[in-house]
Amino acid sequence: MDDHLMSFMLTFGLKDDVAVEWNGSLKLSEGEILEASLLDVWPSESAADFHISGVEMTWTGSSKREKDPSWVQANNKQVPGYKPGVHDYSITKPYIFIVTLKGAGNAQIYIKTQSHGEFSLDANELALGESKKYLAGEVEVAACAPSTEVMEISRTSLPMRYNDFPSVDTDESGAIYTAFVSFVGGTSPLLTPGSIITPRARIQDFSEINDPLVGDQIMLVEERNGQMSVPEPVTENGKDLYGVKIVVSQTGKLWIVWSEQLDGNWDLYLKTRENNKWSDTHRLTTDLNPDIHPVIAADGQGGLHLVWQGFRETNSDILYRHIAPEGSVSAERVVAATDANEWDPAIAVSEQGVLAIAWDTYAKGDYDVYYSLLDGEGLLSDASPVAASRKYEARASVAFDQDGVLWVAYEEAGENWGKDVGDESIITRKATNLHMGGSKIGLMCFKDGKPLQPSTLPEDVIDRDESYVYYYKKFQNPREYAAYTTPKYYLSLPVLSVDENGGVNLIYKKQLLNAVDMSNATVFANYLTRFDGSYWSDPVYLVNSEGHSFQKPEVAKLKNGLVIASGGNLSASRYGDFQNVRISKVAFEGKVSNYRMMHLDEIAVDRPTQEILAEKEDVAAIREFRSQANDSEFRIFRGDTHRHTTFSADGGGDGSILDCMRYGLDVSSLDWLTNGDHDNGYREYSWYMTQKIFDIFKIQDHFVPMFSYERSIGYPKGHRNVLMAHRGFRVLPRYKDAGENQLYEFCREFDAISIPHTTGTRSAGTDWSFNDPVAEPIMEIYQGARNSYEYSGAPRSVDSDSDNPGFYWDALKKGFKMGVISSSDHKSTHSSYAMVYLDDYSRMGIIEALRNRHCYGATDNIILEFKCGDKMMGDCFVAADAVKLDINVRGTDKIKQIDIIKNCQIVKTVHPDEQQEVKFTWEDQDPTNGESHYYVRVMQEDDELAWSSPMWITVE
Repeated sequence: MDDHLMSFMLTFGLKDDVAVEWNGSLKLSEGEILEASLLDVWPSESAADFHISGVEMTWTGSSKREKDPSWVQANNKQVPGYKPGVHDYSITKPYIFIVTLKGAGNAQIYIKTQSHGEFSLDANELALGESKKYLAGEVEVAACAPSTEVMEISRTSLPMRYNDFPSVDTDESGAIYTAFVSFVGGTSPLLTPGSIITPRARIQDFSEINDPLVGDQIMLVEERNGQMSVPEPVTENGKDLYGVKIVVSQTGKLWIVWSEQLDGNWDLYLKTRENNKWSDTHRLTTDLNPDIHPVIAADGQGGLHLVWQGFRETNSDILYRHIAPEGSVSAERVVAATDANEWDPAIAVSEQGVLAIAWDTYAKGDYDVYYSLLDGEGLLSDASPVAASRKYEARASVAFDQDGVLWVAYEEAGENWGKDVGDESIITRKATNLHMGGSKIGLMCFKDGKPLQPSTLPEDVIDRDESYVYYYKKFQNPREYAAYTTPKYYLSLPVLSVDENGGVNLIYKKQLLNAVDMSNATVFANYLTRFDGSYWSDPVYLVNSEGHSFQKPEVAKLKNGLVIASGGNLSASRYGDFQNVRISKVAFEGKVSNYRMMHLDEIAVDRPTQEILAEKEDVAAIREFRSQANDSEFRIFRGDTHRHTTFSADGGGDGSILDCMRYGLDVSSLDWLTNGDHDNGYREYSWYMTQKIFDIFKIQDHFVPMFSYERSIGYPKGHRNVLMAHRGFRVLPRYKDAGENQLYEFCREFDAISIPHTTGTRSAGTDWSFNDPVAEPIMEIYQGARNSYEYSGAPRSVDSDSDNPGFYWDALKKGFKMGVISSSDHKSTHSSYAMVYLDDYSRMGIIEALRNRHCYGATDNIILEFKCGDKMMGDCFVAADAVKLDINVRGTDKIKQIDIIKNCQIVKTVHPDEQQEVKFTWEDQDPTNGESHYYVRVMQEDDELAWSSPMWITVE
């Protein structure tokens, strides 16, 4: 389309099995080399490896066989026959970079390597997506889709600007309109690249932690005849925005819709531009719960279709409104509403004016995709299934082809998505990890309600890169080591579009096989494949589209092609903290006259499993339970203090920040949740987006996301999760001396608490050399990703270092007054819960309850009540008379035993007789003068566990 720009991906070392240097040069016969950038950057690589001057460039680089991380090497050394030079290295990775050329359409490209020979090619001999191998198959050149920034922004000066959430459309003249959200941060250097992990100096006060932000603003850029306009503000600066959508009607009127927070409420707003005049801003929704994820489409009559995800009472529904050309707005109309959450609507309008609406729902305990049709008379069809198996099927995209057939693409992963995942020796039930298990793009078509599929599918051409490192993994029970390959393959966020030539285009995100660099997030890039009626093309990489997993590409039609907008530009350590919007223009030749399709049977709708139904009953029982103590009535609220997302460099298996919300709201039906990404992703933008998303999904009286991050300092200081009640406070830098005293000051200053975890290990554990009972009142006694840190030899403590002084009992023996919770950590799901007794269901109420240690840990939905008279777990008090402990348990299976622990000794074990509900009182017949601590541990027949926080009781 824009023939003066062209991009090529050059891959060197395809046959290397060891690291090999591929230094070389490239020269053009005419034109200009605009830029070169590395794909899938390793920590040792940088853009400084390129030297560009006009028609020539040189580079230094090599294929990589990187050494495994230290924790992997520790496992490797346990393997019989271990060889340091063999078993401590990852699979060999080629050297890959992308070069973009200008005015080189007829150029000859000469490529010369220093040690492996040279070759040449014509710039125009490779069509988009085509590739060719050279030098005996060692080198490959592939044609990619070039991209252009919509706005020039600084990568270094403060405050930094970050552009994201692009939306794009075109008018009949071919002009391109790109709207996006532009965020300007603060002047504090604390969240600039590297400052958290390697701070310049210890901060003297907390002013930088509380540094104010400039905020969000919607911007608009127009491109006409290849010329980009100066960005035009659509809204004022300083706002709190989430996403934007733009549509150009047939008359040239611009419609822009976005979600904005005002006074704690997220609602939809509209602004239009007609004859170069902007309208006032119109508020479209007013419900107290969030209205998000709008999608819009012109109705062909000068008006607008608006569909969105809106929370009504406790669940989100798919809702619709029509906006007439003069601006009148119809009443809110329900498209889909069940007792569960409906998510992420997608829409398309046929040439006949029929509006297709697709979404996914958790109605039967897994994600399924459905669609409805709204005709020109306003008649809405019943919901029809697109994919309704027990697999994960979500995030649909829709398009009508030139024959009026509806195409629906969606993410697809395995069954039991997000259910029990953790240490394989403990959790043996089969489930699908949020991202680690791999995924594909599902595709269905419908004509007159009948299901079809194209003769070939995108999966036939999409590469399946399935591993990035090879090492020996430790299995806990028995304690042994086995060869293990880490899968790193994930596809997501499909976007469908039918171009003017009839080709069906699929844009999607693919996880790159970047090395684990702990200063960067997990990176995804955008790709395009096109169906020509018979076959799908080889995927085309969209240059500089690298970004976060939640950043969905957007697409619009151009004459004979498409324009694709991508948010991101975060290619590992190449750019550091940099977010911008880029557009790619691609052209296609030849008309698609017909589509080879296959007729399918009717879509089957699977029934919920018995496990799903039983879990609903268990959750309902917990939510109905009430406990009377301390002259108040308490309810148990289930949470998790240790989630991760792809904002963490090692979060590739943890899902996106939005997957985190789906997991909390749907899969585990949690009442509260925190995100423990390492230093909130090490960057200002990931910190800002984490806090924004966790603010958006606060559902009144139903779901309370907390603000948090993981502070990872090695033994003996230890890893901690820091929970905060308020939005806007930055991450406290790490120091070589750990800075625990300043961490405690931070917690006291900002209504935060610190939670040590993985305490019984020599890698991330602690020696309990310090404690502040206000700042650090609890610890993570059990971690779903690993196991228990109660004491050496305790149930599920097999991954602990027995000589490490960081177990829970070690803290108790030092006199620390610490309660306990359970939580998840990387990749683990649905197998560890932080249970909190609350009489104030709010962020501050959760912080106070944890400070009071009114909490317990559990590996399943177990009710555990532990009291002494009117006092409850976590309390410290003087016994009025005898020490009588009241224990009340409702399990999810029959109770095997209940242990009562006093002063780190098991003083009583009760074996109930085939009972799932147990209630009894135990009196200490040998009370100890002074203060003693008591707590309860519950074990079920299925080995699920629960641990109460102690009561500290003084006998005088």
